[in-house]
Amino acid sequence: MTPRPIEELIEDLDDYTGFTKYALVDDAVARREEVTPHLLAILERMLADPETWLDEEHDSHCYALVLLTHFGETKAHRLIVDLFSLPGELPYELFGDMVGETLPAALVKTCGGSLDGIRELILNRQADDYSRWSACTALSYAVMAGMISRQEALDIFCSLLTGEEAEPESMFWTGVVATLIDLHPAETLEVIERAYAAGLVAESYTDMEYIRDKAVSDRDTILAELREEYERRTPDNIHQYMNWWQESGKERPDAPAPLAATAKRERKQKDKRRKKSKMAKKSRKRNR
Repeated sequence: MTPRPIEELIEDLDDYTGFTKYALVDDAVARREEVTPHLLAILERMLADPETWLDEEHDSHCYALVLLTHFGETKAHRLIVDLFSLPGELPYELFGDMVGETLPAALVKTCGGSLDGIRELILNRQADDYSRWSACTALSYAVMAGMISRQEALDIFCSLLTGEEAEPESMFWTGVVATLIDLHPAETLEVIERAYAAGLVAESYTDMEYIRDKAVSDRDTILAELREEYERRTPDNIHQYMNWWQESGKERPDAPAPLAATAKRERKQKDKRRKKSKMAKKSRKRNR
């Protein structure tokens, strides 16, 4: 039986249905070599004109990100870094919660062992705070993958808490501190305390008591938790890339919310305003 044209598969992935397209994803995986150039082309078109892509309400870019991450496609890495470096809230408008839930794995899985793109996104003051936070998470995953030593990563993160790396009240510094906690904060506790004293870390994130408790806890246990998170977010089963975030749980009631939940809470009201604006735009188009 002759397989249907690959263009039809891409069209079906692009058509929004409200349901996760597991069968179509399986079809794409089975046709990896054939589908990969089309997936890269999707990200290229979106990067070339993100506003138009957003207005046209495509769905295929989310599947392209998941599939290319699963494939470990190094040709996608530059595109991913550039897309999530787009200014303002464009990355969130295009990818939604995937900024926090999928981007860290995407950066690590497609980097081919080079951390230059991840570091570039971390340092990019023009990028969205949560894209930068995800890049910090990706660097911690790189520690778990053996791409960089824990000490090297700690040195990088400690250098990013001077108060000059982002605009005032940025969530970037909260992301840096969150990542230091994930890597076990014993050696960096003094640096974290200075960041809190300087008002860099969001008050709503967590308090120093929680971090001090983490600092005196067993390092191997903390790093094992990070490894478990890394493995959960980089699964062999591609379906889990699309549904792992349904799992939930905190180790204790006062534990800080993860990146995706933190971003979602802050953007909830903004999302409502965005939808109203989009509806108004469509209405204007119909009345022309």
